[in-house]
Amino acid sequence: GRYGTSRSAAAEFLNAHFRAGLDQLFSSADHLFFKVIGVVPALIENRIGENPLVPAFFFGSFSVGVIYFVWRLVRSQKGSPIEGLFAAFLTAACNSFFYYSRHVFPYDLALCFFMVAALCGFSPGRANSFWAGILAGVGFITYNGYWWFGGVMLCLALCAHRESFADRISRATLILLGLAVPILAVLGIGATLGHNLVVFYVGFSKTVTGDMGIAWRFIPEFFWMSERYLSRFLALAPFV
Repeated sequence: GRYGTSRSAAAEFLNAHFRAGLDQLFSSADHLFFKVIGVVPALIENRIGENPLVPAFFFGSFSVGVIYFVWRLVRSQKGSPIEGLFAAFLTAACNSFFYYSRHVFPYDLALCFFMVAALCGFSPGRANSFWAGILAGVGFITYNGYWWFGGVMLCLALCAHRESFADRISRATLILLGLAVPILAVLGIGATLGHNLVVFYVGFSKTVTGDMGIAWRFIPEFFWMSERYLSRFLALAPFV
């Protein structure tokens, strides 16, 4: 459905109805940047005809990108080439990961942005801290449900550097400023078009699927059903 919004917006843009196209994209805040970036394959489809292979290859490339960035993260933390390769293999072997990669959903796209944010955050330099915040903000507006993952990545980025308390505060400020840039930009564009995305974000955050009271049991049960014996190995990984 959300990629359908991208297709509608692309059709409006090709007909020079730019305001109508922007209205399609910014009328609601649910996983907004997924719809924005989805305009790229939608424009290709408008030229060659609708074909599910186009969005599949486009969004599937970000799933491959996640595997690559897992390898990059391990190497950036002084992991050996073998460790990096093994981490990438475990990612590729995870059934839960491929469950998402075979759908035209915003999960892997957002995860890709968060992984690059982590790479920037773990790298020295103030500019990298600022970019880590920006990319985490883009990840959030791509898939709102991963906000906690982005927050963990940014907190780890703060702890990854040995520096004075004042330098850590400076780094945190740059990260927060970067985080605010894409979010405020989206809210500003929405306001210009007459859409109150803040209200939509608040309302959307209150929507849940199913009985969240069983999440404590559902998550490990799902992981066991999905991964079986690999889940036991992954549970031991932090202690190896």
